[in-house]
Amino acid sequence: MKILKYHIGLLLVCISYLIQAQTPCFTLNVSRGCEPLTVNVIDCSGSSSVVYWYGEGSQNYIPATNYTFDTAGIYTIIQLISIPGGSDTTSLNVEVLPAPLPIFEVSVCEDTSANVYITDLNYEEYIVDFGDGFIDTVLSTSLINHKYLTLGLKTITVIGNYVPGNCGGSSSQTIPLINELLQPQITSLSQDSTHYAKITFTTQKNVIYVIEVSKNDSLNFQILDSVLANSSNQELILPLDTGNQFCYRIKAFDLCGNSNYSTIICLILPKIVAVNNYNQVSWKKYAGLNFASFSLFKDSVLYTSTSINQDYVINDSSTFCGIKSCYYLTTLLSGGFTIHSKDSCVIGISDKVQDSLFLLTSYNNSNDIQLLWNNPEAPISTFKVFRDGNLLTETKDTSLITQKSNSCYSIEFLDLCDNISSRSNKGCPIFLEAKIDIQNGNIAHLNWTSYSEWKNEVKEYILEVLDENNNIMLSKNMGNSNSFTDQIDFSFNLQYYSYRILAIENSSDSIFTYSNIANIEVYNRVFVPNTFSPNNDGINDVFRVHTRFIEQIKIKIYDRWNNLVFETTDINEGWDGNYFNGNKAPEGVYAYIVEIIDQTSKTETRKGTLTLIR
Repeated sequence: MKILKYHIGLLLVCISYLIQAQTPCFTLNVSRGCEPLTVNVIDCSGSSSVVYWYGEGSQNYIPATNYTFDTAGIYTIIQLISIPGGSDTTSLNVEVLPAPLPIFEVSVCEDTSANVYITDLNYEEYIVDFGDGFIDTVLSTSLINHKYLTLGLKTITVIGNYVPGNCGGSSSQTIPLINELLQPQITSLSQDSTHYAKITFTTQKNVIYVIEVSKNDSLNFQILDSVLANSSNQELILPLDTGNQFCYRIKAFDLCGNSNYSTIICLILPKIVAVNNYNQVSWKKYAGLNFASFSLFKDSVLYTSTSINQDYVINDSSTFCGIKSCYYLTTLLSGGFTIHSKDSCVIGISDKVQDSLFLLTSYNNSNDIQLLWNNPEAPISTFKVFRDGNLLTETKDTSLITQKSNSCYSIEFLDLCDNISSRSNKGCPIFLEAKIDIQNGNIAHLNWTSYSEWKNEVKEYILEVLDENNNIMLSKNMGNSNSFTDQIDFSFNLQYYSYRILAIENSSDSIFTYSNIANIEVYNRVFVPNTFSPNNDGINDVFRVHTRFIEQIKIKIYDRWNNLVFETTDINEGWDGNYFNGNKAPEGVYAYIVEIIDQTSKTETRKGTLTLIR
C-alpha cells in the first residue's frame, strides 16, 4: 500500500512538471532600434511546437526565429505553442524607429572657429564630430562653438542617437574657415514688383548676414531679414510697404561678436498721380552716398534726366485722357551702379474740350460720297457724323461712305473721358450736272457746285473726261468757274461720255476732292445713201452705210423680185453693184434692210430703197 501511494505521488509530480514546462515564453535580442531592424527571438517555453506572428500584414504564423522590420512603427510579436488539450500564446512589443538625417546649421567666426546649431528635433541626443578629433554629445537646439587650430576646409558630422536604441541617421557639412569678415558689396538693387524689391550682394559661405532697411529719408535702420550664406552671392526678394524711398545696408556678423557693414544703397519709388490734364511724377532726393544722376523714363523712353540731387515734382502734360502712361526711375551712382524702380502706370484724366477735326468730303468712282477726317491726337471713344445738322451715325472709323447727295456734313468726337470736341468744318461735296444740247448733239453743258469751307479756298477746278474704266482721257483747267460748255471730241469714238470735277485747295498740302461722275449719251448716227453709180469713175462707185457709235451692223439688199443680191455684217464693206456670182446687176431700184446695235446696246432697223445707175 505504501509503495502504491509513492508511485502515484511521483506520477502527479511529473505531470505537474510537464504542465509547467509548456508555458508560453520568449525573449528578444532587441526591443527598440532603427529601421531596418532585425529581431532575433529566443524561446523559453520548452514546447516542441512553437510558431510566431511578427505583426506585419496578414502573414501566417511561422516557425522562423528572426525577422527584419523595414518600416518604422510599433509591432507586436506573438508566440503560439501547443499544450495538452489546445494552445497558448504570449506577446512582446518591438519599436522600430525612423532614421532621418539630422538637420543642423553651421556658421563661422573670423577667429577660425565654427558654430554648430542643432535645429533637429527627432532624436534624444546628438553626437557632433568636428573632424579634428573633438567629439561632443548635446541635446536638440544646442549651440556649440569649436575653435580650430588651422584654416582650411573642415567637415562636421552630426549623428542622431535614440536613447535607448543607440542608433540614428547622420549628415555632414564641409565648411571653409575664415580669419576675417569681408565687407558685403551690394551688386544690384531694383524694384521686382509693386510690393517687392530684389537685392543681390556678395557673401562668404557660412557667414550670417542681416538685411537692414530705413524708409523715407530716415537713417533709422531696422532688421528686415537674415540669411546664412551658402554661396559667394546671395539674392533676396524683400517686401515693400508704404513709402517712396527704401535704403538698405547689409551686415555681416558672426556669433563671436564681430561684424562688418556694406555701403548704404537706396531704392527710390517715384509717386505717379493722374491730375486733370497732366500726370504728376514726384520723388525725394537720394538719401545715400555717391549720387550721380536721375533718369525718368516714360513708356520705356527717356523723358528727362538730371544730375542735381533734390526733391522733384514733374508735371507731364504730354498725355491724354484715357491713355495709360508708365514711368520708372533709374538712379545712377558714381562707379556706374544703377538702381531701377519698376514701371508705375496711371490712366490720364482730363476735362479739356478737344480741338475740332478737319473734314473732307468727296465722291468715289462708285458715285458714293466718302467722308474723310484726320485722326485726333487724343484717343477717341466715338465719332459723331452729322448731315445737314442732324446726327447721321456714330462710328469708330476715320472714314464713312454714304449715298445721299446735295447735303453738307460735319463731325465731332468724344474722347475716352466723354469730352465732346468742337464741331468740324462743314463739308459739302461738289455736285456736277452734265446735259447734252437738245438742238446740237455735239455740245454738252456742264455745271457744278462750289466746294466751300476750305481755309484757303479753292485754287482751281479741273474738268476731267473719263473713259468707261474711269481713266482720264482729257483734262481742262476751269480756273474758278462753275460751268463749261464742252464741244464733244468725236475722235474718241465714244457715244457715252463721263465727266468729273477735281477741286484743288489753295495750299501746299496737296488737298483735293472730287465731284460725282456725270454721264451723257451722244446720239448715234446712221446715213444710208439712196443712189450710187458703179461705173468705175471713182465717184460713188460703192453703196456704203455711213455710221457713228455703231458696234454691230447687218446690211441686206434685194432686187424687185425679192431676191437677195448682197449681204454683209462688216461695217466697212459696201455693195459694188455685182451679184454674188460677179455678174453686174442691172440698173434699177433695189430695196435695203439695215439693222444696227450702237455702243449703248440700243438696236435700230432702217428700211428703204436705193437706185443703181450705170
